Amino acid sequence: MSKAALKFVFFLVNDVEAVARFYREGLGLGVRGGEAEGWASVDAGSELVFVKGDYPLPVASEWSWQPGYQGGLAHTTSFGLSYDDEASYRAALAGLERVGAPLLAPKPAWRRDCYWGITARDPMGVTWELYWTPEQKPDALAWR
Repeated sequence: MSKAALKFVFFLVNDVEAVARFYREGLGLGVRGGEAEGWASVDAGSELVFVKGDYPLPVASEWSWQPGYQGGLAHTTSFGLSYDDEASYRAALAGLERVGAPLLAPKPAWRRDCYWGITARDPMGVTWELYWTPEQKPDALAWR
């Protein structure tokens, strides 16, 4: 069997500048590209490339189902983004608030008895679970 790696995922979007702002300021990811020219590239471990669609595209309004949380009912593609440390995770939480991202719940929840998670949607309605796994289970299971 050959060894392979996912390098690029391409998305068509309505507003490249809004999408780039969500990923840069909301999630704290590196964004490069020509937003004015209709594209942006986001480093999320693999490269996410957003390209302006030729006509208005539908924006998802439902939360995608994922096994880590309750509340998502749409059977659509969704993503998970892991943060290495608490400081990076808290910076992303502040970024989500700053960009006004839709959230499934206002605060992270202790999920699957092993990580802190919060669920957000990008400007195209794509569901993202942002999570951080501490080295040990916290004493209090309410986010502070």
